[in-house]
Amino acid sequence: MKSMMKSTMKSMMKSMMKSMMKSTIKSTMKSMMESTFNAMKSTMKVCCLLLYLRLSSLKPSTFSGLHLSVMIFFFFSRSVCFFPLFCSTWGGEEEKPDPMLLSVIFFLASASAFQWASASSFLWRSACGGQDDIMMSLVWWASISDCSSTRSLFWRFFCMS
Repeated sequence: MKSMMKSTMKSMMKSMMKSMMKSTIKSTMKSMMESTFNAMKSTMKVCCLLLYLRLSSLKPSTFSGLHLSVMIFFFFSRSVCFFPLFCSTWGGEEEKPDPMLLSVIFFLASASAFQWASASSFLWRSACGGQDDIMMSLVWWASISDCSSTRSLFWRFFCMS
């Protein structure tokens, strides 16, 4: 009788732990995805607003800045995406890189490259432009300075230049 109760308790505890772990992992992943999505959504709103204001002024520097941003975006996304493949080929490793890791690296590199390119383009033009450009750059700065790592990288960038 005792052993039967013990095994029943063990199985109940196991199932409870499994369900708790699953729910914890699910809720953590959901909250991470929601916070990332909200941050991306707010950044995209600011970017769209800035893009609209820039394109409505029809300055040639705007189009050249956007063209440069797109070119930097594609260069970084391609180079970072294929870098692990080149390393595994030249290094002689027989192991193929994890496709999920490659897609994550591709997404992070392309997003950060595009963000850096557009931010630097807007900040450079605002340094050469009028008060409206400076205000727009401050809005842009506020939107991307939510993340502490971005803030510290920008601080290093401004101190070095």
